[in-house]
Amino acid sequence: MAGNTVVKGLVGLYYFRVDNPQVQALVQDCKTDVYFNVSSLLFPLIGHAFNVWYLDPLGAALLSLYVIYDWAHTSVTTINRLTGTAVSTPTAKKLMYLAWRFSPVIDSYKSMTAYYLGDGIIVEVEITLDEKTPLPLAHDISQTIQYCFEG
Repeated sequence: MAGNTVVKGLVGLYYFRVDNPQVQALVQDCKTDVYFNVSSLLFPLIGHAFNVWYLDPLGAALLSLYVIYDWAHTSVTTINRLTGTAVSTPTAKKLMYLAWRFSPVIDSYKSMTAYYLGDGIIVEVEITLDEKTPLPLAHDISQTIQYCFEG
């Protein structure tokens, strides 16, 4: 059990910074296993050492509640992303910042809509350019903004 805890802990730490929902689910599973294994060892030992017979079942109940809460939160987040909810305010601000970087060549921004589509984000930005802007330049500006959003 200790070996499993060490391996899961190392895997979780190694992949912690990978920004991918599937990898983050693996990291969450590793974290849950580490908490569960460490607690499964400590609750009975402490209960036996201090002669508190109910510490082991209490620990099991608390761990079960934690696992239910943790994975329920993950499920709700995943369902929201799969059903196309709007992006969070910090993400929307980042997207708007990316768009505003082009303000010298863009006259104004009329609207921006961003929502999740699975693991990705769909962004729609309505911009206005000077009416004398040549079509190839307008195309290049819109393509550059698109590449920035995709990145």
